[in-house]
Amino acid sequence: MGLTLLGGLLAMAAYALFPAWETPKLRDRLADWLQANGRYAVAVFGGHAHPLERRPRHVRDALLDARAARLAWEQSEARAQAEPVRHRGISRRSAGAAQTALSTMGRVTMLLEAHPPDRSAPASPSAEEFAAALRVALPDAADAVRARQPLDWASVHAALDAWRSREGTDALPVRCAELPVDALDELAGAFSRGPGGKNRARRRE
Repeated sequence: MGLTLLGGLLAMAAYALFPAWETPKLRDRLADWLQANGRYAVAVFGGHAHPLERRPRHVRDALLDARAARLAWEQSEARAQAEPVRHRGISRRSAGAAQTALSTMGRVTMLLEAHPPDRSAPASPSAEEFAAALRVALPDAADAVRARQPLDWASVHAALDAWRSREGTDALPVRCAELPVDALDELAGAFSRGPGGKNRARRRE
């Protein structure tokens, strides 16, 4: 009886201190950041696909959206850190790995944005295919983050491999495409490590 009463008092105290639990919202915040980061990357790679049609304002708006989504994630994660448990949310280890992956993706995209192609440069069908593959994969990936499902970047890997085979690996856009894809794989791995650290992420080898 005493333990039951104590448990009830602790539950009431936890509710008083944390009336709106932040931890269950973390996956939504992360999915939002993933999509915003992805849209920014699509905009930047789209500028390399069609230099003459490059729209700096569109890229800048996408960057601002990505920054806003990152800030929302960081604020939510900071509040979740103060909560006594991480039920129905993301473990601290997974949250840290996911944040590192998406931060890396954003930084690399900014690097490529800082080196835009000349408007007289020829169009790049390979860059267009890569941007399209990423754009198509993003909604399903965001849904997978929310639903605790594996992330599948196979189509993005295939587009990158095709780009490499056509243009080699020396071009800056190709090298910059490799790093976001690595970051996306790290994001997948952040949520797919089972017992013993085995990575169950669905990725193209």
